[in-house]
Order: sequence, then C-alpha cells, then structure tokens
Amino acid sequence: GGVTFSGGEAALQSEFLIEVCKKLKEHHVHVCLDTAGHIPTTKLLELVEYVDMVLYDVKAMDEQMHLKCTGVSNSLIKQNFERLSHIPMIVRMVIVPGYNDDIDDVKARLDWISKQANILQVDVLKYHIFGVGKYDKLQMEYPIKETIVCDDVYFETIKEYGVSKGLKMTIGG
Repeated sequence: GGVTFSGGEAALQSEFLIEVCKKLKEHHVHVCLDTAGHIPTTKLLELVEYVDMVLYDVKAMDEQMHLKCTGVSNSLIKQNFERLSHIPMIVRMVIVPGYNDDIDDVKARLDWISKQANILQVDVLKYHIFGVGKYDKLQMEYPIKETIVCDDVYFETIKEYGVSKGLKMTIGG
C-alpha cells in the first residue's frame, strides 16, 4: 500500500508534491516517485526527502540514442540518478525496437546501474502499442508507426546479463 506519483513527469510539480508528501508522511503512508529524472537536481533532491522509494526510467546510455528517443540530453538524467544513491530504487527500462534496443547500449545501462548499491531491481519492459487507440481518438498521428517486436531470446539475454552483474531482474510486457 501507499501512494505512487507518476505522470508525465510528476516531479515537475515538486513544490506541490512536497506539500502532499509531508501530509502523507504524517499519516505514515509509503510514498513512491516515478520519474525520468529530467528535472533540476535541487528540486529532485528536495522532493525525495519526503519519498520512500523511486521508480527511475533509464532509456539509453548513448547520448545520440537518448536524443532520438526523447529529444533531450541524458546528462542531467545520469547526474540525478547518481545523486539518488541514498534512496531505494527500482529502475525501469522500456525497450523500443529500432530506438533503444541496441544490445551494447542495454548492457552499458546495466553496467552503470549495477554500480549503485540502492537498486532493488531492474524491470525490463517490452514496448507495447496500447496508446495507438488514444492517438486515433485524438486524431493524432502515432509517432512510432512500425514497431518490430523483440523476441523472447533477446529479453532473456538482457535478464541473464543483468543477473550476472548482481541485479535482480524482471521482464514485463
């Protein structure tokens, strides 16, 4: 039980969340923040003082790959990840075929993640197209028209590599 703040990027509303988290902590409610980490470090560090656990998205290690996937640099995201070494964390990696599925980059992410002692587990998530219907209803073009599906062997390779780095790994779909 507890409360998870997610979004979009819930941490963009850090001032509001801090006030809500303070109230939740008064009532001994477990608080979790789901973030991609692309917010000013000072705001994130202020917020996590009132959070029990963080779900952190790691999309790519390679700068150009991250830019292609998100439109932003990953330097702040990496910096914030490392600054959160004091709080229990579950890392989530959504694998989008043709975008961030390069096995060398995935392994680089796992190498980097494994250096932090606060990682409870890594959830590797298979990309899905459940949002297509929403785009249709909004008469918007879906940004990833043709998505190749990675096979199960690919995901087992990722899982085995992560386990070899001492990480607890899950594969979700």
